[in-house]
Amino acid sequence: MKQKYRVWEGGIRRMSKVVGLEFKDEIIIHVEDGGITSPHKDDTDYLESVVLMQYTGLEDKNRKEIYGDDIVKTIDGICIVKYGRLKPATFTIGFYLEHPKYSIWSGIGEIEVIGNIYENKDLIK
Repeated sequence: MKQKYRVWEGGIRRMSKVVGLEFKDEIIIHVEDGGITSPHKDDTDYLESVVLMQYTGLEDKNRKEIYGDDIVKTIDGICIVKYGRLKPATFTIGFYLEHPKYSIWSGIGEIEVIGNIYENKDLIK
């Protein structure tokens, strides 16, 4: 799977596709419109407002790419795509759906991306 990312720049309320990453003295994120995001380690307000999200390698029923922090609709309701430990007390780390019924992707049927937690907070109750 090719690694893909997108970035939420909260300070300017913009979601952008990442086209390149550089790791030097600081992280430099190149976005699709030719812009560059470079959070400085001393600028904590800016660092807290920049969120890098990884592509899961999966697509929804409409062939839309699914990223971490996406909000998806399943047959059982609304879920958030998260990355971390799949279940408490396990060492398995990966993408999962934050929903009481699901802990992994299998058995969920069709899902649809309906937003993300940064631009569509109103979809989360």
